[in-house]
Amino acid sequence: MIKKILLFLFTFTILISSAQMRANFWQFGNGAGFDFSGGDPVGITSAFNFAVEEGTSSISSETGDLLLYSDGSKVYDATDTQLPRGFGLSGNGSS
Repeated sequence: MIKKILLFLFTFTILISSAQMRANFWQFGNGAGFDFSGGDPVGITSAFNFAVEEGTSSISSETGDLLLYSDGSKVYDATDTQLPRGFGLSGNGSS
């Protein structure tokens, strides 16, 4: 578990230090999210409309547009379409 946390922190640090907007938007299940592009977090409506409250992830483009998101077991694109190989992940919506 510690290794997973350290890997997440390392990855997050790299994304933030690259001065891009890839990590400006945090999106969670049940339509919730945060926008950090202004410095302070602002609550936003998320594209994640599935009923998962944890175990989610998202990645945005360099301009801050949503590219991909996951509920822990499947991966979707910005149009809410499941990717062709975006299934069978060993994660779980209840991490």
